[in-house]
Amino acid sequence: TQSPPAMTAAVQKYLVEAREWNFDIFRLSDMTEKSPLYFVGLELFQSFGLFADLTIDVSCFQRFLHRVESGYSKNIPYHNSMHGADVCQACAHMLDALKTAFPTRSRFPLGLSSLEVTALFLSALAHDLGHPGTNNAFEIATSSSLALCYNDRSVLESYHVSECFSILKNPSCDIFRGILKPAEWKGLRYLMIELVLATDLEHHRKFIQGFENACKKIARDISARKSTMQISTSVTSNEAKEKQGRMDDATTMLLPAATKEPPPGPKKYVPTTFDVMRELSGTAEGRMLIMKFIIKCSDISHPARTFPIHKRWSELIQEEFFRQGDKEAKLGLPVSRGMDRHSADNKSVAKGNVGFIQYVVRPLYEVMEKRMGIHQFVTSL
Repeated sequence: TQSPPAMTAAVQKYLVEAREWNFDIFRLSDMTEKSPLYFVGLELFQSFGLFADLTIDVSCFQRFLHRVESGYSKNIPYHNSMHGADVCQACAHMLDALKTAFPTRSRFPLGLSSLEVTALFLSALAHDLGHPGTNNAFEIATSSSLALCYNDRSVLESYHVSECFSILKNPSCDIFRGILKPAEWKGLRYLMIELVLATDLEHHRKFIQGFENACKKIARDISARKSTMQISTSVTSNEAKEKQGRMDDATTMLLPAATKEPPPGPKKYVPTTFDVMRELSGTAEGRMLIMKFIIKCSDISHPARTFPIHKRWSELIQEEFFRQGDKEAKLGLPVSRGMDRHSADNKSVAKGNVGFIQYVVRPLYEVMEKRMGIHQFVTSL
């Protein structure tokens, strides 16, 4: 495969903005001869200090990125290396947004480690690696080799992450060779598999509900602990007051019982978003849940971008849908909803786009606003 282009001064200058929300991946692709993933990956690993933290060899990482980018088809309108780069870039920005929302002296928010951030970025870059331009339903309906291999369960997601590990297994692209201990490698692999599988939209509502339930349980637990502490403090305080009362003027004790008011009880403690996120991020499973949330938000982030960028992505995914519809019609299969180019018009396409935002994107971003206190994304929809 052709080597990626050299870094130019113009590209280097534009990559300074790679962690900004309005970063235009289409512009970068045009500037780099259709190699946005290669340059975004290099920039983010460098700016987040991951090369230094994990002592990753930069030349080996460059070969890895080039192989990943080459593994995406340039003939697929939407699920190509631009999308992989775009999702990774969105993850980087959301990490910065989380650090602003939950200030810390650490370089990464919510207790995330360098290895966890590395897993997040690698998963984002490769989460659609080798995408055929058709969805899981098509693969299953046609009994494709992928559907048979992965038993109809998260077919494409399983394939994408498997392809990524196949590249990492190549000695020339093994960026972790001689770096990670067996337990660390096992943890990284488990985390990356979980993150990529989380992008399967078939389980989208279940994930949102699971995240909400986890946050609610933590909030209840915190409230119960804090309220118990307040009650204990209140009881101690009341005992002291009663002792003092017995030492006071006897006339106080002779007042009619009806005129005595019981001391006010302690107020129920209401946990803050900081309380909940701090406790959720206190375990490896909790941090994984947060990273799943980040990669899912990033995977469907274009409606929250500037309108020109959103419009361009929408047109590309619609064309990919139409191509699948063409294949379904040719095979004598029912054409999937929204994928028939012959019956679609601007109104029906717009209606489908609005429905996607309303029922898929907005519910996820509203949870981010509610549970993480980050408002900028949902207000952009």
